[in-house]
Amino acid sequence: MLYPQITNVKKSREVTNILMIISIFLSVVLMAINLLFSSRLNWSIVVISSVIYLWFSIIYALDKSVNLASYIFFQMIGDSILIFIIDYFFGFKKWSLSIGIPIVISVCNVTMLIITMIKYKKYMKYAIYEILIILFSIIYDIIISIVSVHLPLLNIITLWVCITNLSFVLIFNHEVLKVELEKKFHI
Repeated sequence: MLYPQITNVKKSREVTNILMIISIFLSVVLMAINLLFSSRLNWSIVVISSVIYLWFSIIYALDKSVNLASYIFFQMIGDSILIFIIDYFFGFKKWSLSIGIPIVISVCNVTMLIITMIKYKKYMKYAIYEILIILFSIIYDIIISIVSVHLPLLNIITLWVCITNLSFVLIFNHEVLKVELEKKFHI
C-alpha cells in the first residue's frame, strides 16, 4: 500500500458514541439489578468503575501518539500490582487474585479490541502485545492453580476473553501481520 488510507472521522466518532451509550446503559442496568437484589451497592460499583476506567483508557489512547498497545499492557501490569498491594495491606482475603486481576486483564483486552476497531491503522504491534497479555494471563492462571486448589471461574473466563481477542486481532489483521513478519524475519 503506497498511500495511507483516509479515515472517516465521523464514522469513528459515531462508533465511539454508540459504544459509550451502550456502556452507560449497561452500567445503569447493572446498578438496577444490584439494587433490586441487594440493599447495598457493592459489585455494581466495581463494574461501573471498570467501565469508567475502560473509557478513560480508550480516550487517552486515542488522543495520544504513543504506542497504544504497550501503554495498555504496562497499565495492566501496573494496575494488577496495585490491586494486589491494596489487597495485601488491607487484608481483604485475596480478592485481588480471584476477582481484581482477572477483571483488569479482561478490561485491558476489551480496550485493545475497541482501539483496534476504532483506529484507522492496524498495527502488528497490537498482535504482539495481545500475545503478551495472553501469556501474562496463562502464567497468572498457572500461579493461581499452584497456590489454590481450584482455578476460579473468573480466571477461566479471563483466559477465554484473551484467546478470543487475540483471535480477532489475528483474523482481522492477518494481511498486515504477514507483511510485518516478512519484513522483520525475512520469511
